[in-house]
Amino acid sequence: LVFLLVGSFPVMALFLPKSVDLDMEKPPVAFSCGILVTTAQMLAGASGPVLDIFYIKSSLTRHEILGTKAITQTLGHILKLIYYAFFISAATALPWYVFPAVIVAAIAGNWVGSKIVERIDDNQFKLLGRRIILLIALIYIGKGIAEYIG
Repeated sequence: LVFLLVGSFPVMALFLPKSVDLDMEKPPVAFSCGILVTTAQMLAGASGPVLDIFYIKSSLTRHEILGTKAITQTLGHILKLIYYAFFISAATALPWYVFPAVIVAAIAGNWVGSKIVERIDDNQFKLLGRRIILLIALIYIGKGIAEYIG
């Protein structure tokens, strides 16, 4: 159910009428975003698709979006690590090689992403962002349906 909700919110938000303003730069919207993102982070362990929709609807440039989202997600991940540390036993420890692999993947992803961001303008960034958000949301919905059925 949680994955269905996390996936459904961005899909619905992308198709809202223009009169419904999810601009993150407005304090009440930012507060609502914080509540939704924190809830998604704690319940599903993922909040990226929910957070992204608020940035895509803002007037921020692609560099401002990336910088602001980076600090938001970093703090969220740190809090999530602390939160989940209380619920995960040592029996679920990952093999040692997973950690360097994740670090290398993160560095490579950031490097590739920075090259792409420098080659596109703000409008292309937001258009690409909408498409990626929709794709990720559909994956979450599919995962939610699979868990519900299976």
